[in-house]
Amino acid sequence: MTKNVMIASICFLMLAASAVAADVHAVLSLDNGDGALVQIFDGNMTEGSTAEDLLNATDLNVSVLLSETGLVVTGIDDVMNDEMNEWVFQVNGVASEVAVDQYVLQNDDMVLFTFTPIAVDVEVAGNETEEV
Repeated sequence: MTKNVMIASICFLMLAASAVAADVHAVLSLDNGDGALVQIFDGNMTEGSTAEDLLNATDLNVSVLLSETGLVVTGIDDVMNDEMNEWVFQVNGVASEVAVDQYVLQNDDMVLFTFTPIAVDVEVAGNETEEV
């Protein structure tokens, strides 16, 4: 084998190896509304995985609803959204601005789903609204 062919073969193998999808590490925790955090998953997901994929990588029974902006979690195991409470999720301590199927996991993301009271706007003096 000539030197040029060997170098070309090595370069090809390096390119092929770099094309293999990398993993991202993520942690998934739940708070069923009682303030107790339960870690559900701590491991690697394929690069490009979403928060929905993270939920689906567990044994949890997850219910979702397709909205205009993507999938919304409506229930986890026996805890379902109702008139007063809903499932929301945050990543690294910040509320997500996208749906679970739209958030692409980054390495070392800490994902928390919380069953929490629904924010309601109430009228205050001067016809202003305030979120409570």
